[in-house]
Amino acid sequence: MLASYFLNEKQNLHGKIGCILSIIGSTVLVIHAPQEEEVTSMDELEPKLTSPGTCNDKLIQNKLLRAKLFTWHSGQNKSNQIKSNQKTLYHKGST
Repeated sequence: MLASYFLNEKQNLHGKIGCILSIIGSTVLVIHAPQEEEVTSMDELEPKLTSPGTCNDKLIQNKLLRAKLFTWHSGQNKSNQIKSNQKTLYHKGST
């Protein structure tokens, strides 16, 4: 919501509802999160980071991200934005 305010963009109803739901969801997660003990050394942190639940979660997130990048994003843009920017910069520099 703040980005649209500072960038003078107009959001439709779905964008506003999405922002509100994300704020509410993150607030609920923080309120209901279990209390964790304070970690004072790397020896205490290592078993938490290498636990099977954490490793599986990161593996699933990585696979979902790659699937999203290769399936959803590949069909959105028909031109390569990096190459078109390079061509623009090259032509501006030569004149």
